[in-house]
Amino acid sequence: MGSDFALIGSETRESGNSPEKNMLVFAEMVTYFAGYVNGEPPRGKPGPLYKTKLNKLLFYAQFLYYKKYGARLLNNEFIADYYGPVMDGLDECLEELESSKIIAIKNGDFGTKIVPLVRLRDDEYESKALLWVLNDVARKFDGCSARETSDYSHQEPLWQNTELKKPIPIARAGELRDFCI
Repeated sequence: MGSDFALIGSETRESGNSPEKNMLVFAEMVTYFAGYVNGEPPRGKPGPLYKTKLNKLLFYAQFLYYKKYGARLLNNEFIADYYGPVMDGLDECLEELESSKIIAIKNGDFGTKIVPLVRLRDDEYESKALLWVLNDVARKFDGCSARETSDYSHQEPLWQNTELKKPIPIARAGELRDFCI
């Protein structure tokens, strides 16, 4: 897909990507996390990826990427919701991936599960920088339940210091807590 060290959205910094590129990057992020969480070798401990956890993983990837590289991954805003940060428009984006047969959305005992139908090789991702951030985030929350991941996000100053139902400004990504992997 992309070059080794190209930054996604670097040409537009805070403004983001075209709608097509935004959906491509979103698809890469979702398939990576769903494959990792579902125990796709050599990654992750087996377990379903619930939409609640996906929301938090996407939040951490977006803000960690911006913190490291000064560029957005996704055009979507993350809203400070009661249960932590949530991606604006997530349901519509997931429905588009499902209709494209990239993922399956299933109702589970504990919420909506995301099941990958497509798996990408590491060399098929937009950039190595994206892959590194996705891996860092996935490893941080490997083995954590959706509830544990959500609870962790409640300790984020980015979430705590944003009014409920308001967007968390991407320019504040530098406030993201560092996490050891």
